Amino acid sequence: MEANYVHKDSTTLIQDKLVKNELNQIELQYNALKQRKFNELLKENQELKKQIETLEKTNNQLISKLDRYDAIVDERDELKKQLEVGEEQYNDLVEEKEKLQEQLSVKSLQLEEIKLSKRDYTQENILEMKLILKENQQKEFIEYLENMIKELDYDDVDDEETKGYILQRRDTFKEILLKFKEIIGDKDE
Repeated sequence: MEANYVHKDSTTLIQDKLVKNELNQIELQYNALKQRKFNELLKENQELKKQIETLEKTNNQLISKLDRYDAIVDERDELKKQLEVGEEQYNDLVEEKEKLQEQLSVKSLQLEEIKLSKRDYTQENILEMKLILKENQQKEFIEYLENMIKELDYDDVDDEETKGYILQRRDTFKEILLKFKEIIGDKDE
């Protein structure tokens, strides 16, 4: 009987070793899987950071273009003083500029709110919000330019100098619109 008891005991020890080995294998596989998943998430995080950097660069470019747009508006004001024509158009442009400034101010406040609360959002949500904001700003700017082009009607003007001025302004707005669409890759061109 003692031999049987020893035999069962050594069998149990062997089974225990096998179970321990199997558990060690499972633990090694689990750790490898956990490490691989961590590396994947780390890579995904880096890619999202790159996308955010790209969006920020694009946003800075748009701001630069808006600054150039403001310079064009200043040039328009100077020409108006020299030619003293288009008083009604000038007032409309000033109102439109104020609306755009209000919209830009609202968008800036929204962007600041988003930045302040971005701790509560995932990286994906932040990226999506920035894309939507950028697209909305681009659409508003395109609509503004298209409205300006439509408003610059010279058919009812008899004075050739004034007509030439209006045509030149309309062509300038068309060039700005085309260049902007080219820059943003507008598919509706």
